[in-house]
Amino acid sequence: KDTFNNLRHKVPEITDNAENGHYLGGALIGKNIEKYRTIRGLSRDELAKKLDVSRQTIFRWESGQRVPDLIVCVKLAKILEIELSELVAE
Repeated sequence: KDTFNNLRHKVPEITDNAENGHYLGGALIGKNIEKYRTIRGLSRDELAKKLDVSRQTIFRWESGQRVPDLIVCVKLAKILEIELSELVAE
């Protein structure tokens, strides 16, 4: 939480749910990846190819089993045409 507070460009307030990485039983970031991937009309395979990862990696992120690292989150935001804060916010 402190890391986000020290960024040059502030991220919206991080709630306890976001801090713990959970939202309705799944990872918050994963739910947002799935949401924006679907909005952009990308399949898991297509997103995986753009990020040079496996389809299973995308599934693991979306299901909350894993969380992408910060560099990948930046790439995801660009591919999904969103701000990084939208990826990590509720």
